[in-house]
Amino acid sequence: MKSFATGFALLLVGALAGCASATDDAGDVTATTAEDDAITTEEMTEGMGSDGADGVEPGDDESSGIEGSDRFAPFHGPDFAPQIANDGSPIDPAVVEDQMIESCHRVTGYRRGHAFSLCVVNINGKPVEVHTAIAFRRMALAASHRGIHLWIVSGFRTMAQQRALYRAYRNGTGNLAAYPGYSNHQSGHALDLNTHSRGVASWLRVHAHGYGFKRTVPSELWHWEHW
Repeated sequence: MKSFATGFALLLVGALAGCASATDDAGDVTATTAEDDAITTEEMTEGMGSDGADGVEPGDDESSGIEGSDRFAPFHGPDFAPQIANDGSPIDPAVVEDQMIESCHRVTGYRRGHAFSLCVVNINGKPVEVHTAIAFRRMALAASHRGIHLWIVSGFRTMAQQRALYRAYRNGTGNLAAYPGYSNHQSGHALDLNTHSRGVASWLRVHAHGYGFKRTVPSELWHWEHW
């Protein structure tokens, strides 16, 4: 039975790495994945049963450490951080959201070890799945009217990023990190927010669900996902 399970896992990994397209939970067709992005047999075996939690609260910025390095910038594009006009109103929200959809950049994401294609934009200098980014921007604008300032500490992670974070964790030079291909951040829908900032955690607890966000990792107060 063990040899059969191992053979099946190898067959499944080969299919994931070799196929030109796959589907996510919503049935979207993915673009061809690069060889370096394909999940390995070891990663699939280790990742099964992972909850995708990272376990360590992020800081205000990522100027130090692996994730904050420039080599992890997956693309260059405009930053759609929320902005407020002088009269306190949002700056053309409908126009900005159309621009976000038009300018999003196609990347390979992962969920539970399965590859799929998603489109990301920059928010606070972090890549975020475009519809998640739109929802966050609306939420952040609403919070700002109450004097609460939300920002994104960590968003989408590429396979290369997650592998580097996981290697650092395994060799004792980095924080706890999920298995590559199984981090919630590789789905593009997970955000680490600045919940240690004054009023942010309590505001999110009351209002985030109204914008489609929910906490999915009980041990991570800062981790919110939009689906």
